Amino acid sequence: MNGQRHTVSLLNRVKGPLLNALSRATQPFLSLPQLVVRSGHRVLVPFYHAVSDTPLPHLDPLYPVRSPAQFSRDLDFMLRYFKPVDLPELVSLCGRPLAGEPASRKKRQPPFDKPVFHVTIDDGLRSAGEQMAVILRAKGVPATLFVNSAFVGNRALMYRYTAALIVSHLRAPRTAAAQAALLGEGRAFVEQQHRAFANAESFRKTRHLEPWILAQGYEQRGLLEALAAHLGIDIPGFLERDRPYLTLAELRSLQRQGFHIGSHSIDHPWYQHISPDERLRQTLTSLQWVREHLPGSPDVFAFPFSDAGLPESLIQQGFAQGIALHVGGPGLRPSPSGLLSRVAMEKVRDEASSIIRRAYFAGWGKGLL
Repeated sequence: MNGQRHTVSLLNRVKGPLLNALSRATQPFLSLPQLVVRSGHRVLVPFYHAVSDTPLPHLDPLYPVRSPAQFSRDLDFMLRYFKPVDLPELVSLCGRPLAGEPASRKKRQPPFDKPVFHVTIDDGLRSAGEQMAVILRAKGVPATLFVNSAFVGNRALMYRYTAALIVSHLRAPRTAAAQAALLGEGRAFVEQQHRAFANAESFRKTRHLEPWILAQGYEQRGLLEALAAHLGIDIPGFLERDRPYLTLAELRSLQRQGFHIGSHSIDHPWYQHISPDERLRQTLTSLQWVREHLPGSPDVFAFPFSDAGLPESLIQQGFAQGIALHVGGPGLRPSPSGLLSRVAMEKVRDEASSIIRRAYFAGWGKGLL
């Protein structure tokens, strides 16, 4: 088992650089429009979370947050090669299967006269309304915000953001003695909790606090909150002071400006790690919350993190409850009708030209395989 994990880890480390090299090497004789045609993905659905010119302690340890200027350049690049399309039109052409159409049919091709794109923004973070929406409106680019019903109005913090907040606290400038004392407190606390949280055993072997914190899953959210409190991090105070999430009033204002709101689960678990019943509850509860509080947009759902490996029956259950279109996680790949894969724009600091070309190159390769 350890050898298998090592092999997977090695492949993941090699895959990115190899893909970058192949994408760059083929650029002189294989243009992006040609890759779009060869991949079969004529609909680009990029996804973001936030933009900022200043540090964001709940995001910075997780991924490189793009600046407003870089986000603006991203949109300019997409507008050069793709046509922006609004959500209702996207749903009408790519949504749930038509009557009599097999639900498992792959790569249903919408009849667009050129490749199109629709911007999606996950988690309902405040910068989506205060900065990203301004840039999108100025360029005439439609977008959909996918929100978690438990977090709207800063009522709670997603567990991954709690982990990032702890790591940012550990990285804050302080004397060497104070840093050693803080790390010692954190290590001691986690070791004391190992009987209640089974995977704390991994920490006892490594004793590297930061990577261990960032590796914790949805099931350990209680441990992360307890560790934050033990280290003196006031999460309720952070929510009140920094207001990382949009409020319901702000979301309604964005709707009046022409943006759409979709559901994104209650509190952002990995669907692959929860039971089928809990998946359905997370989906339908968040869907109903959006219907009740933000009516007017098509019923659309974004899988938190990724849809990889989830049963197609989950999508069918969504259709049965009125979901018109699902969007998945990162990576262009053949998908069932009514599910669009997306391109993650925040994994690296590269410009959109490199990120999107690389995604289409990988999507073409997956199609061939």
